[in-house]
Amino acid sequence: MRIAKIRELEGASPVSYEDAAAQVIRRASKTVTGITGFQVLKKLAVVEKGKIVEYRVRMGLIFELAPNLESHW
Repeated sequence: MRIAKIRELEGASPVSYEDAAAQVIRRASKTVTGITGFQVLKKLAVVEKGKIVEYRVRMGLIFELAPNLESHW
């Protein structure tokens, strides 16, 4: 049986929305195992002097939970 968990995370990049999402995946992969996908929940941008200076993405990060292990105690 597959059970997954979804965590909401937000990332930012001066390059693009795609890069902001990649930054979230890259950082989350350092501490979260079993990442299987994500869903973009919201896109935001910071504008200064008529120019986009930062792209932000709010994502639902999907990862599988570790299987239940029987206790050997």
